[in-house]
Amino acid sequence: MESSELRWSTRIPLVRNILLIRQLSMALGGGFLFVLILGIILMPEDRIQVVTGMGPILLLLFVVIMGLFFIVMLALERAMKGGIDAEFIINEKGIEYEAGESSKALNRAGLLGSVLLRSPVVAGGSLISISRESQSIRWKDIKSVTTYKGQHSILIRGKELALPIGVFCTPEIFPTALDLIKKYAPDVKIVEKRSFQP
Repeated sequence: MESSELRWSTRIPLVRNILLIRQLSMALGGGFLFVLILGIILMPEDRIQVVTGMGPILLLLFVVIMGLFFIVMLALERAMKGGIDAEFIINEKGIEYEAGESSKALNRAGLLGSVLLRSPVVAGGSLISISRESQSIRWKDIKSVTTYKGQHSILIRGKELALPIGVFCTPEIFPTALDLIKKYAPDVKIVEKRSFQP
């Protein structure tokens, strides 16, 4: 098999990023669902009251937090002129992602702000973002691939429980990136999904 490598830089949109929105919704929704289930377990005799009392409050919190998230992401996307910069590499070893300078600066500013505001939640989020500034996955470790042609993006899920890697392409790079994934991971099932056109 002839070796091929594809390397490109791009800006990852924040507000129109279906992968980011979906991951945030699942993480936030999962946290709120956990709190609701915990309330039912701790107060089994009042589970209907727990659901009817906590459910609407948690739903309202979810909507408010998602709304704030969109406002912050819109401001960041405009400040960064279209999104955060990133570099991707696809070669015979696997897929690599490296955050760009604007993303790294944003992560460190978030960490500094969380320290100044004494917010452990924001600090935790910033530390997670810093730890994900450089990621890679080997071909043999890929479990599934989902493509979003309308957004020129590919979601790579590994066999482990680690967070998936989003591969964001330019319209010109997307077909070549997909061809290389099919070449190096021929046994991995690729699911194609349509998404809104950004």
